[in-house]
Amino acid sequence: MIFTNQELGAILKVATIIAGVDGNVAEEEKVLMAVELMRFGVSNEKTKIIGKEAANLNLTEACVIISKMTNDEKKYVESFDSIAEQY
Repeated sequence: MIFTNQELGAILKVATIIAGVDGNVAEEEKVLMAVELMRFGVSNEKTKIIGKEAANLNLTEACVIISKMTNDEKKYVESFDSIAEQY
């Protein structure tokens, strides 16, 4: 899968919201998000850009972006929910 900066920003936005549903984004969850970005070849510099993309999106905008993804890409985004439950 190859994601654009905007798509990665939307994924990060939704992942952060999912992780924070319990009122706390655990350090392990932050590390997981960083590892996932690195897995897609996102450098430290690009991570800042992705973070800004995520910060500039509201949940509705992020969901619209994700809704335009392929089914496999959507399944990837959905997997954050089950991972977040572990923390």
